[in-house]
Amino acid sequence: MNATTWENKNTCIDSENYINTLESANNVNSSYNKKNKKIAIASGKGGVGKTLIAANIAYHLTQQNKKVTIIDFDLSSPSLHILFNIANPKKTLKQIIFNTNCNINDLTYETSIKNLKVICGSSNVLGLKENSDLLVKKMMASVNNLKTDFVIFDLGTGLNRFDTNLFIQAHTGILIGTPEPTTILENFNFLKLCILQKLEVIYKGQHQKLSIIREAYNNYSTKINEQIKFMIKNLNNNSESFNKNDQLQFHPKFILNMVHDDSDYPYASAIDIALKEMLGLELKLFETIPFCNQMRNYLKTNSASNIFQNSNGAKSCYQNITSKLLNKSVENILTNQSTTINKLITTGNNFSKHNEQLICSSNCSLWDSCTYQHGGYPCKIKYIGFFNTN
Repeated sequence: MNATTWENKNTCIDSENYINTLESANNVNSSYNKKNKKIAIASGKGGVGKTLIAANIAYHLTQQNKKVTIIDFDLSSPSLHILFNIANPKKTLKQIIFNTNCNINDLTYETSIKNLKVICGSSNVLGLKENSDLLVKKMMASVNNLKTDFVIFDLGTGLNRFDTNLFIQAHTGILIGTPEPTTILENFNFLKLCILQKLEVIYKGQHQKLSIIREAYNNYSTKINEQIKFMIKNLNNNSESFNKNDQLQFHPKFILNMVHDDSDYPYASAIDIALKEMLGLELKLFETIPFCNQMRNYLKTNSASNIFQNSNGAKSCYQNITSKLLNKSVENILTNQSTTINKLITTGNNFSKHNEQLICSSNCSLWDSCTYQHGGYPCKIKYIGFFNTN
């Protein structure tokens, strides 16, 4: 059945054909090209600017003469095609799943940006994320055949095995957050699901450990947490690396978006501290991006050139991100920005001389690294729930 036929079919899936088609991924030629570098952009919560950041990173990579393809993996409410003024796309990811002879390079749309192509998502198929392991395997086999230098995954929002699986399959996984407690919580839960999935693979065949891991998906009690932490701690005892991220082969990066002022910086380290305390892992702060008042006007005009060329008021931030992705030396050019980028991580604050002015009633994990502690701001993150206090 060709791709056109699938586009005209009813949105409901024939489950038997669906499974058979996915299982055909096991027969995909394993000699596909693995040279393109895959970057997954994710968030456990919507409305954080994930798609815009993915598109801006792609644009700035093209400015370094790299060929880039963005794939909209949001299978619930894809929006990447709107950003690039692609109305009612006929070519979507759906063809990859249901047409075994489909070449993924034939699904790309050219954009107004040189060397930047887009593959559109599809929301008119029900039940697409079922059997996510098979689906991801087929997707990755196809993505490896893309003729491009970089592939950017614009993942969907929420907590599901499909998105977390794609996140951990990518060479680089970047989590997007904003200075809000709910966003921090959802992103922490997203990383937790990624970690549990990786542990499932590592401890495959060890039924007792697998039982604990699977219980942790639904019941993350203190006891279960300690058992998961113990599993991570004892990974690859023969390894020369003491870094648990290395041993788990999981190095997620974090971008804090929509930063208004200094009071937002503690959010940049909130998840990192939680991961260290609970699981012994680290989350690297990749960049912080200031809030841009012009963004709404850019989106209203649907002008991709404005969105990318003005870089949403954060041109130097995206230049830094691009340099890091290309493993180039990074110089922080932070002019014309409303706040000092990376201040929390790079400089740290010492409040010891202001002890008489401290307003905090408890000594939490952010002690001596928090602008709230000194006074002047209501603490926004004390209620997140995973900060130890005494």
